[in-house]
Amino acid sequence: MAPVLSQDVGNRIVFVISDFDHFVAQMCKYAAELLQFHKQNMHLNAEALLAGDAARFPVTSHGELAALTWCVHGHFAWRARQEAPDRFDIVDFDQLMQSPRIVLSNLAERVGIDDFTSEDAEALLVSNAKDTSRRHSARDRSQELSSMQILHSEEIARGRRWLERFCQDQPFSLASDFAA
Repeated sequence: MAPVLSQDVGNRIVFVISDFDHFVAQMCKYAAELLQFHKQNMHLNAEALLAGDAARFPVTSHGELAALTWCVHGHFAWRARQEAPDRFDIVDFDQLMQSPRIVLSNLAERVGIDDFTSEDAEALLVSNAKDTSRRHSARDRSQELSSMQILHSEEIARGRRWLERFCQDQPFSLASDFAA
């Protein structure tokens, strides 16, 4: 993310955050394709995060890989926010789904889009990005997440234990550093 900010002073980053359990459940839902992609890419990016200490934080399950992925994204966002806080915005995905007009209107104002309307906000969130044939609403997402959290509860627990071990040694707290 930081290289994007350094390429052009007009560049901005909008970092979309998600509740940890929701993130792990989503990652586990698409485990076959998504986790394989992330496994190949995360180990490359994890070096910056784990600083050569990967042996202390082995990744042996889908939940742990999802936790590593969540941390790597958070680490790069934390660095970008340190580098250019005035060009870094955070959007909470759950808030976006609950109140798209408010969240997107506020974001448009912060990034300088003057002609953004509430109808634009509604039009952006009518379908699921991973299945565009399916309507996607806050209620639909809430129901889906509830069932996925039950289905993937063991992997979420594994990911949470990995996250707790990892966060003990870190200079940043994802919860406090990314509070909107």
